[in-house]
Amino acid sequence: MNNAASTVMAILFTFAPHATAAGNLLVNPGFEAGDFSGWTVGGNSVQIGVARDGTPIPNVDPEFVPAFQNVRSGGFAGNALVTDVHAPTHLITLTQVVAVNPDQDIDVGFWMGNDSHHDLGISIDPNHTQIFIDDAGLLASGSRNIGAGSGPGDFVELHRVFNSGSRTNIMVTYEINGSGTAPAAVSFDDFFFTPVPEPATLLALGMGLSIISFARYRAGAGSGHLEHTHRSRRLVSLLLGVLTTKAIVRTGLLGGAS
Repeated sequence: MNNAASTVMAILFTFAPHATAAGNLLVNPGFEAGDFSGWTVGGNSVQIGVARDGTPIPNVDPEFVPAFQNVRSGGFAGNALVTDVHAPTHLITLTQVVAVNPDQDIDVGFWMGNDSHHDLGISIDPNHTQIFIDDAGLLASGSRNIGAGSGPGDFVELHRVFNSGSRTNIMVTYEINGSGTAPAAVSFDDFFFTPVPEPATLLALGMGLSIISFARYRAGAGSGHLEHTHRSRRLVSLLLGVLTTKAIVRTGLLGGAS
C-alpha cells in the first residue's frame, strides 16, 4: 500500500464512530471456566450446575427421564431444574454489570436447550424467562417450544438488540424458566452482550478496501500483475456492496430489522 492510501486509511479509522467495536463483553459467557465464575447467580432453582456434554442431570420428573447436559459450543454449559406452574415458580437468574459506550446498539441474548425425553415450553415475560436491562424486560412477551435434542443445533436462541442511551454501565440479568408442573432440566450456553458495528464503521471499512484496491491496481499496472489486480478489484467491489447494503439496512432506509 502506498503512503497516500495508508494516510487515508488512518484517517478513516480515526474518525469513524466506534470504528473498533468490541466483541462479547461478558465474562465467562459459555461457562468454559467450568463454573459460574464472573456471574451473580440468583433465583430459587433447587438444583443448578455447570457440566460437560452428556452429563446426566438427576431429579427431573419421570416425564423427562433421561435428562443430560447439552453443550452448544466449547466444553461446558450450564443447567438448572425449572418448573413453571408450581408455586413458587422455580427459575435461575444470571447477572453481570457491563461497561458500555453511550448511544451504542448492543445485541444481547443466549441459547437454551433441552436434552431430555420430552419437549418443554417456556413463557417469555418478567416472571418466567426474560432478559432484563437495568431491571427492564427486553424480550417481547410470548412463548416458545424448546424441543428435545442432544446436539448443538437443538438449542434455541433468545435475543434482541437495544441501545445503551446515555448509560456507561448496564446491569444485564438473564432469567431462565420453563416446563410446567413437572421439574425439567434446561441447558443454557453461549450468552452474549455484543456491540453492533455502526453503519459508519461498515462504510469506513468498505472505503478502506476500495483505497487498498486502487493502490494495488496502480502498483500492479507497473509490474505486470493486472489480472491478479482485476480479481482483487472485483472482490473488493463485491465486499463494498455488501457492507454498504448492511449500513443502509441498519439505518432503516430499506426497512430492515436489527
